[in-house]
Amino acid sequence: MTSLYSSLLGPAWSSVAPVVQRIHSGGSARGVFAVRRGRGLAWLVGALLGLPPAAEATPIALAVECHEAGERWVRTFGDRPLITSQWASAGLLVEGRGPVQIWFRLRAEAGALVFEQVRATFGFRRLSLPLPRALAPRVQGRATPEGDRARVDVRIHAPFLGLLVAYEGTVTPEEGA
Repeated sequence: MTSLYSSLLGPAWSSVAPVVQRIHSGGSARGVFAVRRGRGLAWLVGALLGLPPAAEATPIALAVECHEAGERWVRTFGDRPLITSQWASAGLLVEGRGPVQIWFRLRAEAGALVFEQVRATFGFRRLSLPLPRALAPRVQGRATPEGDRARVDVRIHAPFLGLLVAYEGTVTPEEGA
């Protein structure tokens, strides 16, 4: 089965660093991330959404399960799972958690994989409606090669609230992944 990411990037996939390709082709990885959380109401909303707590250095485990409809990404921060589904639609990567989906255009840049948010929708797969930009969460993501590891940097902002969560650190693909 061709990986979701390689099929979306097409020929540009070959310019993504091998370690970043391995992490985004299924399997598993482990590492350590620093996690920042927003304050006040943003902190409360993040807690209600089950986002990982703030930490200087929390162990991260990633397991990617590939299936015909896409992929299931299980990120475990310490002992807290953060599970999303990813699939392709109209040449874009869609990542969904609950009724919110974020749509990304993927780009290869100097060996890195860059996630450029295009839109956000609310609902479930084909029964979702576009969120106006002013009401849509903003997600930024990047995976950059660093030797035999990948540096991951993700930031999620909510309208009117600001930063919900930001996490960054390095992960190493596990053998056989």
